[in-house]
Amino acid sequence: MRLNHIDIAVNDVSAARAFLETYFDLHCITERGTVAIMRDDADVIVALSNFGHAKEVTYPKGFSLQTSPDRRPTSPAKLLPTGNVTPKEDTTQAR
Repeated sequence: MRLNHIDIAVNDVSAARAFLETYFDLHCITERGTVAIMRDDADVIVALSNFGHAKEVTYPKGFSLQTSPDRRPTSPAKLLPTGNVTPKEDTTQAR
């Protein structure tokens, strides 16, 4: 089984698109107002949306987006000032 696509609700579509292009090597196929469609090299489609024009998108308490250590930005808060999905610190590394 393979993931085909996922839609992520965000506060600011353009800012989230720029973040994913920079840190996840996704490429924007199209962006129109409240939605951007992106693709990675494995052809997984990521849609970023804010269809309801929400000022603040919220997620359930347990939601997280994990990144591998080689792609984790040093300061995600500076990159996502609008409260978009923020990478969670990797705690699985041996210290």
